Amino acid sequence: MNISLLVTNYKKTHLFKNSLDSIVPQLVEGDEICFVDDAEYDGARELLHSLPKWISWKYNITGNKSYRSGCKAKNIALKMSENELCVINDPEVWHYTKCIDQIKNSFKKDKKLFIVPGSMYSAKDITQDIDVFIHSQENVGYIPHSMAPFIGGVLRDELFKVGGWDERFKYWGNDDNDLMHRLGLNGCKTYSDDQMIAFHQWHPRPPQEAMGDANESLLYDKNKSMVANKGVKWGEI
Repeated sequence: MNISLLVTNYKKTHLFKNSLDSIVPQLVEGDEICFVDDAEYDGARELLHSLPKWISWKYNITGNKSYRSGCKAKNIALKMSENELCVINDPEVWHYTKCIDQIKNSFKKDKKLFIVPGSMYSAKDITQDIDVFIHSQENVGYIPHSMAPFIGGVLRDELFKVGGWDERFKYWGNDDNDLMHRLGLNGCKTYSDDQMIAFHQWHPRPPQEAMGDANESLLYDKNKSMVANKGVKWGEI
């Protein structure tokens, strides 16, 4: 089963460049990267051109130049996709322990899934030797048995059935939880695999004024994220 990797970017191309070390070895011929850029151009197209020639990719720059249009970018990436299985992928996510391969294998057994990594690391610095870095536990946040809907695999048809991401949501966080909730209502079982570990490269949060009050009428679970089942707020990993 081939995948469409959905990547939406806002000034994080340098982080996606780091992530490619863990992504490319898990791609096979027929997979594709659907990359949608919301910010001022920061070299993403050149980076995609530098990939091995057998990797298929598509690029779209929206010109929105705003943190507040993430859902639109995700829906653009979805509409660009062609493969049966979509893998949602924030550009700063390093797929430690072969997350993408594990997602592919899960869909060979059960296609009515939304599968997400069950363990999340976050840190301020990254080294090429991930094993040494993680086990050093320096500047590392770790949430075991978590649920991170901004990374995961789901059939393309299932995403279209629920209408993709709700574009009324602004900024990030609640929109992913809402998507996971609607997929569940449509019969898609969310499965959090503790053996799938994703590494979230640290990046600064946008200024508070970038969010404004656009989410007030759309708060999901009182603005608490399901990245940790105990309700840890976004950004507090």
